[in-house]
Amino acid sequence: MILVSKKNTIINNKLIIGIFFLLAGISLSGCVIIPTPAHGGKGVVSAEVVQSFILGKTTRAEVLLQLGSPNYRFDQDRFIAYDWTQIVGYWGAGGQGGGDAGGIKDYRILCMEFSQDNRLKKYKFFSQRWFKGAAELMYEWIQEQKQNEPTLPEPITNKST
Repeated sequence: MILVSKKNTIINNKLIIGIFFLLAGISLSGCVIIPTPAHGGKGVVSAEVVQSFILGKTTRAEVLLQLGSPNYRFDQDRFIAYDWTQIVGYWGAGGQGGGDAGGIKDYRILCMEFSQDNRLKKYKFFSQRWFKGAAELMYEWIQEQKQNEPTLPEPITNKST
């Protein structure tokens, strides 16, 4: 017959209870992300308004009348841009010692290019949450548009011999 002392039983019970509470605490802590439709923000440019613009026909003046003064201007107003931030979800994290929560923001930019006769040539929306910045993407797009411009051929001259 094996005798177990009361002291060992109490220590084992405390150890089991301690492990239980430790595991319960770990499993109850964590984080949650709740995606939502984009909302809020100041100076938001809706895709519907931009889609109403007709490439090659809508003038710079018409764009400015609809959207207001741009936040950025490049290349003597050949490129203009609007930026804004919207909430696209909420996050929460917590544990035994407390927690925190907040909104997940999406930084957005609309960049527009105009032709020499001040008509809308192209536009593009940029969005950034985690990785490469929207402003960096916009700048790369502008550089790409400049590089893709057709170049005029050299004029042909008659060389008299």
